[in-house]
Amino acid sequence: MQRIFSLIVLCSFISLEAQESFHQIKTNVNAWGDVQIEAENAVYFELKIDELKEKLWEAPIKTHRAQKSNVYISLPLPDGSTDNFIVFNAPIMEEALAQKFPTIRTFMVQSTSNPLRYGRADLTHKGFHLMLFSP
Repeated sequence: MQRIFSLIVLCSFISLEAQESFHQIKTNVNAWGDVQIEAENAVYFELKIDELKEKLWEAPIKTHRAQKSNVYISLPLPDGSTDNFIVFNAPIMEEALAQKFPTIRTFMVQSTSNPLRYGRADLTHKGFHLMLFSP
């Protein structure tokens, strides 16, 4: 059975403190607006969106054939640890729609430490969204 983990990273502020594209902060979602979903146990991260975007935009398009990517990102996991992921650009929009909205991109990620941990991500004007699957 697979568990679905999803992380919604709020991208309201940009930080220059860590080498990674994110760092954990001690606050709650109320700092960014109205609460729509209340979590009993949550961890929040601040994201350097420009740094992450620069990395993601370099990811090669994923094809059906085996392919390598030189784009890696480190992401937080639900248990508080981090993992490194290889990144591929994985467009899902029809070409005409993608041309109309060039700032919306979708990606596939796969853990370098556990090939069974993989996910989908997007980067839009609304921020970075990631859903990870793990056994």
